[in-house]
Amino acid sequence: MSPDREVPVVAQARAPHATLLVNLLLPGAGAILSGSIGLGLGAGLVFALCANLAILTTLILPDDFTRFAAWTTVALAIASYGLAQVTFAVAHQRGIEIDRASRRRDGLRTLHAAVERGEHATALELVERLAAEWPDDLALLDWRVRLLRELGRAEAASRAEAELRRLDRHGIYARGAAPAAPRAGADGSHA
Repeated sequence: MSPDREVPVVAQARAPHATLLVNLLLPGAGAILSGSIGLGLGAGLVFALCANLAILTTLILPDDFTRFAAWTTVALAIASYGLAQVTFAVAHQRGIEIDRASRRRDGLRTLHAAVERGEHATALELVERLAAEWPDDLALLDWRVRLLRELGRAEAASRAEAELRRLDRHGIYARGAAPAAPRAGADGSHA
C-alpha cells in the first residue's frame, strides 16, 4: 500500500457557510448540524419561547400587556437570537477542534504502525505531513529526531533535536531522546 493511502484524509469542512445560513434562518439548527445537538436544541428552544412570547405580547394580545412587557419580550427574543448565533460559533469551533484532534490521533497511529513495520522512510514522510499542520508538536518533533537517526541522517537529526530542545521548555523530550524508536501510548503518542 502506498504511503499516501495510509495518511489520514484531512476532514472536509462542514460547509460552514451553509450551516451559518441555516442557523440564521433557524436559530440553533446550525449548532445541531455542527455536532452540538444539546447546545443547538437549547438555543433553539430558548429562541422559540422568547419569539412566541414576543408575538403574543405585541401582535396577538397587545392590549393585555403593558408596552414595557411587550418591548421586554421583543428584547428577549432578539437577545436569544444573538445567543443562538454565538452558540453556533462555539459549536462550530468545537467541531473543528475535535476534527483536528482526530486527525492527529489517526496520524500518530499510522505513524506508529509504519515504525513497527520498519518503514522508517514512510514514517518520516508521515511525520513531515503531520508537522506541517502541527509545527510546534513536541511528540512529532521527537519522532522526527528518532526517525532521522534511524535513517542515518545525523546532521538533519541534530538540527531537529536542536529545534526540539528549543521548544521543549520543561526538558521532557530531551531526557528521553535516544536512538531507538519510541513505543506508542494509548493516544498514539509515545513515552
